[in-house]
Amino acid sequence: MEEDGKDKFHERFINLFGFFMFGFTEYVIFAALLTGSQDILANTQIPTTVTILFADGPFLLLSLVCPYFISTLSPLARITGTVICFIFGILVVALARNMWWKLTGLSVTSVGYFFVEAGLLPLTAFYSEKTVFAFSGGTGFGLVGTVYYTVLTTSACVSPRDTLLSAVWLPLIYPAVFYFMDKKLSPSTDHAPYTPLSHTPYSTSGAPDTTPEESLTGVEKLHIVKSLFVYATLA
Repeated sequence: MEEDGKDKFHERFINLFGFFMFGFTEYVIFAALLTGSQDILANTQIPTTVTILFADGPFLLLSLVCPYFISTLSPLARITGTVICFIFGILVVALARNMWWKLTGLSVTSVGYFFVEAGLLPLTAFYSEKTVFAFSGGTGFGLVGTVYYTVLTTSACVSPRDTLLSAVWLPLIYPAVFYFMDKKLSPSTDHAPYTPLSHTPYSTSGAPDTTPEESLTGVEKLHIVKSLFVYATLA
């Protein structure tokens, strides 16, 4: 019994840690890329506000349609899509020379962001409700991404390109964490065993009389309305 308790505690901890890392990694990558792309576009004719459009546009469009279909994908497929989009987006933003290609890479990263929000976050329904809090807590710590980028590019004098490339391995956290999580993705079956009840015939003897009363006539209804009207005017 004691070993079973330890196993369950270990399992719950791994699940909570996994969803924490899902949210944490997502926001670290997205914050670092968004900050980096603004630095990259600083010396161009393209307004830096365009990065917001390319970063949020694909996520918004996919959120309107794809949640109805993404449930058909397995968790492994969702994680694979997340990893591919994040790694591809980081590489394109960091290595591409054309500014519009960099913005395209940011849009691909936005698709990976969608995979996490609409594909991985709903998996909390198969775990305890605390996994939602863990994911939310991880997104809050995503501020580390902005701090990481700022420290490297200012204090350490690392170029934005090299700073982004140093984060290219972060998406691999998703499959690594999911490997150790509980994968019994089915609703909880912890319920009381079914016990058939014996049939007891319903007896109407002694039951109160449920015969409906006769409805009021039209004249009686008019008298009631008249009395209510008089009461309302006096009040």
